[in-house]
Amino acid sequence: MSLVSCLVVLLGIDAVVMRYVRRQEVQPLIILTQPSTVESSDDRPRPHPLPGDLLLALQTSDDFQMLHKISEIPVSVRVAFAKAAHLDTFSMAEPGARWQATDVIMWPRLPWWRLVGVAVAGSFCLVFYEHGGIGESNNVAVFRLSPEGVEQVGHAYLDPGVADGAALHLAIEGGQVSGLDAFF
Repeated sequence: MSLVSCLVVLLGIDAVVMRYVRRQEVQPLIILTQPSTVESSDDRPRPHPLPGDLLLALQTSDDFQMLHKISEIPVSVRVAFAKAAHLDTFSMAEPGARWQATDVIMWPRLPWWRLVGVAVAGSFCLVFYEHGGIGESNNVAVFRLSPEGVEQVGHAYLDPGVADGAALHLAIEGGQVSGLDAFF
C-alpha cells in the first residue's frame, strides 16, 4: 500500500472518529426516539417522552431490586434484548469480564455488550450495560413486564455513574434524560 493510500485511510478513520466524538459532545445524555418514517433533511433522532408509568416507578426507586448477573436477567427480557439488538441469541459479558470495548477486534468471539446491573420492580426491568465499538457508551434498556409478555419500552444513553433506578431518577429530574429511543 502506498504512503498516499495509507494517509487517505487514516484521514477517513480520523473523520469518522471526530464525527462520533462531536456527536457525543453535543448530546451526551439525550435519549432518542426511533427514526421517523417521514423523510426529512434533518436525520437526527427526535426526543420521545418517557412513559408516565416508568416515571412513577422511578419515583419509588427503592422498590427496584438490583441484580448483577446475566443469569438474573429474566429469560424473556434476554430474548427481547436480543430481538431489539438484531441478534440471533442474547450475548452480553458479565460485569468485569472481557468484552469488545473498542472497535479494535482482538477477540472476535467476545460480546459487544457488558452488563453493569439489572433493576427489577413491578412491571419494569432496567438493564444497565456498556456498549463497545468506535466509542464506548453507557446505556439502559427498559422493558415492561406483563402476563402477556415483555414489551421493549426503549433505550437511553447515560453517564457512567447512572447504573440503578435511583441514579436514573436523579438524571431524569436533572434534565439529563428526556425520553427513550427505540433501541440500537
